[in-house]
Amino acid sequence: MNPGWWRAVEALPDGAVMADWALELGNEFEAAQPLLQPTAEQAGTYPCMNRFRCECRHRVEPDGRGGWVAVCDCDQGCPPLPVEPKDLLVYASNDGKLSAAIAQALGLSLAANHSLPGSGRSLLLGTYGPLRSSAYLVRAQDAGGMAREVERLFMMQRDPFIVVTPTGTQCSVEVESMLKRQACIHI
Repeated sequence: MNPGWWRAVEALPDGAVMADWALELGNEFEAAQPLLQPTAEQAGTYPCMNRFRCECRHRVEPDGRGGWVAVCDCDQGCPPLPVEPKDLLVYASNDGKLSAAIAQALGLSLAANHSLPGSGRSLLLGTYGPLRSSAYLVRAQDAGGMAREVERLFMMQRDPFIVVTPTGTQCSVEVESMLKRQACIHI
């Protein structure tokens, strides 16, 4: 898993259309596709894919002929983009495959169930060492969300644990201090 993958997981924690993943991953897109899975969700917006991209989201609406078109609402005046229903399907990281790959890379004993109650922002990766310390992947969108998620993990897990984050950018000084007080580790 390359650095682009981790930035994409952090930037798109709730999933996105394939075009978003392709833009975010760049030349790593093909290698990352096995770690993505379709959700049941359809997107209502689409990224600008015109030659001179405006960088804003385009609103998806019917084209009047039974198809769909992504329409720009910003001042750039981009031409409408025809899109198909398959283009609007939201893809998210496959948590099972992602957890297994991270657990293997870190030498963890793999967890049987990765999901945690109450939040999609943390995954149980597995356990480490003779004390079987739990290791969690936390995907927060900002430092405040990271602090809330770490606090939630403290409520669920009394023993020290390991927090793994995609890039570390959301793990503020305050969050690092919280983890240190509880004898937890951040990777």
